[in-house]
Amino acid sequence: MAAQDWTGPWQQAPAGKPALAHDWAQAVSAYGAEGTVRAEVQLHLRGHLETLHDALLAEPPDRAAAAGVGAHLVALGLARPDVVEVTVAVLGDRLLAELGLDEATFAQPLHALLGALAAGFTRALLEPAARD
Repeated sequence: MAAQDWTGPWQQAPAGKPALAHDWAQAVSAYGAEGTVRAEVQLHLRGHLETLHDALLAEPPDRAAAAGVGAHLVALGLARPDVVEVTVAVLGDRLLAELGLDEATFAQPLHALLGALAAGFTRALLEPAARD
């Protein structure tokens, strides 16, 4: 099986996690660090979707993993408040459907994980200030 050709048009991402990673990367790319390439961000976000998928299926849902996703967004240079806003909006609207998970069962865990993601993002933003 050949490697995915990421040089083609962005509109042709396959459905599911690849499409969600594409759209999430597109949403946060306007707020990224200088020199950050959207394809690189998209690859990182695809991995984070795997983490969030596992976190949703864990019993209880893995809030620490979701917080780690938020912190990693900051580490990627996606450290503006708009990033967490669009992340929560995109994932809140689409994550369950793209993962094939029913809303009745997974809405509450999703909300808890999105809160943990936002908290991890915020803690990562405040870390340097706390050391000063």
